[in-house]
Amino acid sequence: MHLDGVDPDAPGDDAAMNSKSASSTAHRLSLAAPQVAATPVLVGPETTQRPLRDTQRIPRLSKPAPDAAVGDFLEAFRIHLRSSSLYQRNHPRWIESLNNSERRLRDALAVTQTVQVRIEREVLMVVHGDTPHGLPASDPQGELKTLAEDLARCGITSLEFLPSVHLGELDLLSQQIVWAMRTRPASPDRGTDAWKQWLRDAHVTGIRINIPASRRDATVLATLVAALLGYGDSVAESAEARAAAPASREQTIAALGLVERLAALGSQRAASTEETARRAHAVLGEAERGLVSLLARTASLAATDANESLPSFLNRAAEHLILDFASRALSEGRIQPAEIATQLADLTRIRANGPGASSALGNDEARVAALVERFWDALPARHKQRILRSADAWCVPPAVFARHLEPLTAAARRGRSDAPGREARNLLLRYTACLDSEEPRARRTVAAGLGELGPQIARLWPHAATEDFAPQMVRALGRESSPGISGLLAALTERLAKLALEGRHYAEFDRILSALEAAPRDPEQTHFSALIRSITTDDAWFYLVEDALANRALDGVLPRLLRREPERLLDRLALLLTGPEGSELLPAMVRLVRATGEPVLDTLATRLRKPQKQPVVAAIKLLAAADPVRLIAALPRALPSWDWNLQDLAVSELSRLREPALALRVARAFYECVEEAHPLVVPAMLDQIGIANDASAIPILLMIAGGKHATLRDIFFRIKAVEALGRMRASEAADLLRTIARERSGLTHVEPAGLRSAAEEALALMENHPAATRVRAWTETLEKSASTFSQPRRYLRIPLASSFSARVEGLRSGAARVHTIGLGGAFVESAQRMSVGDSLKVEIRTGLRSVRSTAVVRNVSPGGSGIEFVHMKAEDRELLRRLIGRLIR
Repeated sequence: MHLDGVDPDAPGDDAAMNSKSASSTAHRLSLAAPQVAATPVLVGPETTQRPLRDTQRIPRLSKPAPDAAVGDFLEAFRIHLRSSSLYQRNHPRWIESLNNSERRLRDALAVTQTVQVRIEREVLMVVHGDTPHGLPASDPQGELKTLAEDLARCGITSLEFLPSVHLGELDLLSQQIVWAMRTRPASPDRGTDAWKQWLRDAHVTGIRINIPASRRDATVLATLVAALLGYGDSVAESAEARAAAPASREQTIAALGLVERLAALGSQRAASTEETARRAHAVLGEAERGLVSLLARTASLAATDANESLPSFLNRAAEHLILDFASRALSEGRIQPAEIATQLADLTRIRANGPGASSALGNDEARVAALVERFWDALPARHKQRILRSADAWCVPPAVFARHLEPLTAAARRGRSDAPGREARNLLLRYTACLDSEEPRARRTVAAGLGELGPQIARLWPHAATEDFAPQMVRALGRESSPGISGLLAALTERLAKLALEGRHYAEFDRILSALEAAPRDPEQTHFSALIRSITTDDAWFYLVEDALANRALDGVLPRLLRREPERLLDRLALLLTGPEGSELLPAMVRLVRATGEPVLDTLATRLRKPQKQPVVAAIKLLAAADPVRLIAALPRALPSWDWNLQDLAVSELSRLREPALALRVARAFYECVEEAHPLVVPAMLDQIGIANDASAIPILLMIAGGKHATLRDIFFRIKAVEALGRMRASEAADLLRTIARERSGLTHVEPAGLRSAAEEALALMENHPAATRVRAWTETLEKSASTFSQPRRYLRIPLASSFSARVEGLRSGAARVHTIGLGGAFVESAQRMSVGDSLKVEIRTGLRSVRSTAVVRNVSPGGSGIEFVHMKAEDRELLRRLIGRLIR
């Protein structure tokens, strides 16, 4: 070894530095790169030149394999390079990664003299005493391949770490590599010169970079290949005979042994190239002619690269022998598809256990898995297609299956023909059908493979031809007894459900849930309930609800999905109703509730008796619009337990119903519970009874109007009862009305003026006398205008040419202007923001006098708010009636 990393056969340093282009390039690289002194990261002078081979360390009980130790160092060094590109030099993560790289390198140097790494075909090759040919570094995650690509981009083809390397040199190397990765990639020649210059300028002696490949190694490779091909031509009659030569398992094993014997020639000393050729011919002469012919054919197919080393070529030749045997054996029926992986692993192990071979060859599962993938990739498409259509489809590795599906899915996306897509879906279903296999290995392979086929499944599913795809997996999950396979299938089912939800494929989402719900509920299979909960999380459920409320046609599957859990659906709807857009979403909610049907409607009816206010409010609004009959039927039992706000909401919502049959049912429900209603709600209930013309309520109306009722004796209630009797034209009430209107006690009337006026107007509607003309005209005008409103009008509303001033007192007090007024309410404009359902006190100034009333906000618009008078004193009522009489004239 040479400390400066220069080939002994190459020109000296003086001659090399005479090249101006190489010198200028190296100089620029060395100047542009960050120059840091080779000092250690740790504090203390003894660390600066501390060898990584620490003789004071406690010896290990058992030393790791050299290639494993070197692989651990390479992974630690990769992480340190990433930390160097992300963090400052004093960052704890950067310091930790550097120290970890040092420890791993020290461990590797404890089991091998030097740590040597070569980059060949974007693969890191580890070279040490046990593997003179070099072996690829174990890389199951593919991360070291990225490191190989980064090093090649920096112009590095090989690295060697000597025992004298110290922490400062490792730090300097990582900084230089990170800087070089950010610059333009260097060519191999210019990169080699630049790294030579950097090693000199940085005074790094423990690391060698880009050690030129031994010329003798290349000569031995060329000599061996030439001898093999020449000797093969002498023992084979023709190229066709070599191609048709049988390759049994025993022949393949013998050929692998021959490869190892030839590989040993590369490590033997020879006086000349001719001596190496004679030894090669001697080895070939001792072998059977069939083996030589087989190996010659392999050498002709595995052509050498200009920069390829002897170990790399011989490794490829050995793998080609193994793959060729397996391919021929499969095509001739000597082995079955399920035996391919086993055969390849056995041959790799036999090769590793042969004389002169490294035992590490057969210990890397990732290397065997890559060999299996290469076999299936190289298999002709027609053979691969035949196996994928059979019960042996699980034998094809998922990555190979995915690559086989790619052209089919690409053709299906182009849309020229449905045949490629149909074929791809059939293959996917056939592959999934292997979940029914009795062999656990097949089920495990397919379950894991389907998890790797996510992009392909997303393109092929859902489709009408794959309706049974997801249910098939759920059924397989129900039959599975292995916890590991069950976990894979459960994760895959959850992923499919999420995919269906994100793509709005609700029919497939419904099939998955239905299959899970239909699965057995044995104590040993509680994972189904957990899987259902995982699929139907709150986020997923809210997504379904929001999509069902979107402004588009309702997907018929959504109601079927949402009716599974009525409580969760109604909780979400109740929450949305309290939001700022609740009134706008109400029609869509009603549409959804009607579509979901009985389970949700029954749950709404039971929610009317809940103690919490929010669920009751939502239930009243939704039932009043979606199924008012249920609300009407539940009202007598539920209303007494409500506060006045809920009672008022229910009465106002039911009063909007205009269909005569429903209006009559509402009136009868009000008649049944009016005695238990809140005083502020009773007037509206009496009005509705009168509008519906419910004759069965006349007796109680007569009691209230006459002041004979035990609880409803307020004058305002009596006025409302009298008006209801007048609307109904109840002749039975004529005598009572005359008594109210005309009875005197001396010179004064017994009843208040407001009640007497209401009785006179009711009598005018019942009797045909001249005074009835004005009242009948008002009534006809009201009936004509009522058809234009969503809720029946009980009184005329008079627009004011000049608005009245008013004052509002409640949650938000302040001045207001009245633009429209009637006996039942007014339309006011106020700077204070009002909300539907707010109760307030209103004082309306009408000249020198004022009308005072308790009111409830019924609607809100940008121009103002509509309020309903729910209670006022008799004198205020009479004053308001006279005011409206003057305004009508």
